[in-house]
Amino acid sequence: MDSIWDYLKGLSEGGTFGNIVSAGGGLALAEDYARDVEKAGLDVSSAANTLGTSLAAGSQFKPFTVTTGLSKATTDATGGYNLVLDPTQKFYQDELFKTAAGLLQGATQNDATREQQIFNRLQAMTSSGQEREALELENRLFNQGRGGVSTAMYGGTPEQLARAKAVEEQRSTNVFVAMQQLMA
Repeated sequence: MDSIWDYLKGLSEGGTFGNIVSAGGGLALAEDYARDVEKAGLDVSSAANTLGTSLAAGSQFKPFTVTTGLSKATTDATGGYNLVLDPTQKFYQDELFKTAAGLLQGATQNDATREQQIFNRLQAMTSSGQEREALELENRLFNQGRGGVSTAMYGGTPEQLARAKAVEEQRSTNVFVAMQQLMA
């Protein structure tokens, strides 16, 4: 009679027991492989979480400051910024804004008001000379013995008429110049 080993050996060479033993070995290998794959998946998941956390921390915006001779720019954690001008540049900026505001106000001012202002300045510049000329003419006429002379046609001497015409012509010129300056 054969030994038990020979019997088992005969079964394993193509018998049912051999198939069972083979299947059992394959199943054990498959379970080991599944455990290894599961462990590798957990390791990869853990590494991905660690990498994600590290990347998120590393990609956070870090505030910084940039300083130049003209200004200083400081950022905040949200990505906003604050720009502070150098005191000299701040002074220039304020002066430019004041000048621009004055120019804008002048540009939007009523034309008639501005024209009158220009005319008044021109008249003020010429009035002192006109008063001096009128006084000189009066003195000259008085020295000639014609002080208080009046003609029926003009109400004064021909010299006074000529002077009055010159004054009115200067006044008309001042009005015209004021209108031109307003347009400029």
